[in-house]
Amino acid sequence: MPARQLTPKAEAALETTAPERLMELAQDPKLAKVVAANPAAPASLLEELSHTADKAVRKALVANPSTPPSVLVALGSQFPEQLLENPVFDLLLLENPNLLAELPKSTLNSLLKRDVVPMGFIRWAAVQGDEAALQSLLLNPQVPADVVAQLQQHSSTSVREAASLHINAAEGEGALTVEQALRNRLPLEEEDLRLEQVLLVGSLPVENVRWLVTHQRVRIASNATSPVELLWNLARDEDNWVRCRVSSNPSCPVELRRELAKDKNSDVRCSVARHPSCPVELLRELAQDKHSGVRYGVACHPNCPVELQQQLLQDLARDKHSDVRCSVAEHPSCPVELLRELVKDKDSDVRCSVARHPSCPVELLRELVNDKDGDVRCEVAEHPSCPVELLQELARDEDSDVCRNVAGNPNCPAELLQALGKDKDSDVRCVVAGNPSCPVEVLQKLTQDRASCVRYYVAGNSNCPAELLQVLGKDKGRDVRCEVAEHPSCPVELLRELAQDENPSVRWQVVSHPNCPLELLQELARDKDSDVRWRVAGHPNCQAELQQKLFRELAGDEEWKERWRLAEHPNCSLELLEELTKDVDINVRFAVAKNPNCSLELQQQLVLKCLEALTAGSTPSLPRLLAFRSPHCPPEALAKNVRSRDWLERAVIAANPSTPENTLRTLTQDGNRLVREAADVSLRARASA
Repeated sequence: MPARQLTPKAEAALETTAPERLMELAQDPKLAKVVAANPAAPASLLEELSHTADKAVRKALVANPSTPPSVLVALGSQFPEQLLENPVFDLLLLENPNLLAELPKSTLNSLLKRDVVPMGFIRWAAVQGDEAALQSLLLNPQVPADVVAQLQQHSSTSVREAASLHINAAEGEGALTVEQALRNRLPLEEEDLRLEQVLLVGSLPVENVRWLVTHQRVRIASNATSPVELLWNLARDEDNWVRCRVSSNPSCPVELRRELAKDKNSDVRCSVARHPSCPVELLRELAQDKHSGVRYGVACHPNCPVELQQQLLQDLARDKHSDVRCSVAEHPSCPVELLRELVKDKDSDVRCSVARHPSCPVELLRELVNDKDGDVRCEVAEHPSCPVELLQELARDEDSDVCRNVAGNPNCPAELLQALGKDKDSDVRCVVAGNPSCPVEVLQKLTQDRASCVRYYVAGNSNCPAELLQVLGKDKGRDVRCEVAEHPSCPVELLRELAQDENPSVRWQVVSHPNCPLELLQELARDKDSDVRWRVAGHPNCQAELQQKLFRELAGDEEWKERWRLAEHPNCSLELLEELTKDVDINVRFAVAKNPNCSLELQQQLVLKCLEALTAGSTPSLPRLLAFRSPHCPPEALAKNVRSRDWLERAVIAANPSTPENTLRTLTQDGNRLVREAADVSLRARASA
């Protein structure tokens, strides 16, 4: 009777199978796991199989006593139970008493987390382990009380915290709660955008928003799209600036503004008074405020009744604070009688404000032209109603700042501008060049000025003729050529010349010009500079087809910031947004979620992608911790991190409604008391639901 032929699977498991045959059988994915468990497999083959993506194969390798030691310790972080059960691991420890110290940190930490780890390992780690190793160790419920007590005295705050919460810690220790611990973590400096991503996915409840650092709370309080319940919460913030931003938020409801009108801080009450939708009855109430800044805010409000406004201005004109009197003098409704009173104020800043008032009478300007303070005379020289004879007098002022303001006054006569155009001070000549009343012959002379800043102002003058623009279009100064390209009267032929400029800043201005023709836009759409192409896409003359073509090119740009800008663009199509949801950069995907064209379905996909990115890896971080709190966090991500070395991550995983039940049962055996409690509470809640 002939011998029965073995199946390939039986051959793969048989220790007498030739090495060459085992190597052949290992090429079959279905047999690779069997070969990986065969003690007779050659070391080279086992090492090769360690690089496979198949988890079952790698697991079998760690259990195989013939697997090379280097492979065992490398894969031990993924399969610590198999490593501990492998008989060769004990031999390795006998051969090398220092093996634990030489193990990869990830492998050592994985071993310490298991309750089957030998007691010798625990005691060694308590003395020799680093912070990450000790955090991992304190996940283990088998750590004895004396070791826990020892670690409660450790120099690391995180180790002491975890030790105080261990189930074997002495009674009376570990008064910390999960919420307190989370609150302690949040003030740490984190990248703002990543924290906003966490807020996007709903992992930070409204009642916890005050845990963020101040500038983040300010930004949320200022955001017109922030939910009303969030504004109510931030209205009780301890920081005055946060409450100010709430009270000035366009979406702040009237009832909340009425509450904030009673705030102890005057800046907050002032913000309420200046809110564009502040009702008249609230303005009347705030008009009685003891703080002058609040009363002035009422006087400036467009809804303030005239009689109330005039009464407030009269009172405030006599305020002891000069800045308040300055504000009264600058108020557009300040009566002339009050200006006459304030022109005699001892404070020069108040007299400056009088001279700055658009309705300041000429007789008051005449009085102020001889003021001893140069700043006051500057304001007179700049006033649009300043008579020519006063300008001529001020042009002889020894203060160059006064001369500059004369040169910039639109009422300055041509002969005076011609004289000032020869001033030795280049700043004065600049102002002359920029004055829209400057005669063409003066501008022509100034195009030859040795100071490039003067030529720059000539190019920016709204009355600069086309022939002078042609001259300045060839100027050696980049900023001058930019001004020419930006000039509203720049001829199309000159724009075509400047489109060939070697400096991208000049080409930016060409593209931004409202008269840039379509054919020039099409040419610049191929520009090597991405900013030029961006401006082409945003030009009102750019055809939709050309714009979308540019957007498709920018979607493939190597620089993530360019793709981010595209994802934020309001004209980005849904098709491109869908493509950008697959972007490797989390910032780009987050920008897609905020785009007004992003569909709800796409947003939900991005939320999941965002959470997957935040929870990837194994290093604890604040964004990762907050992501585990999100009700949208994928169950597989929660289950995968059941043995995170950070006890707080495990605690929030235990409290998450999306955590799988078998993961919760694992957490009920955790070494941390609060983690166990959270898992028990979650299981009881599900049982009673």
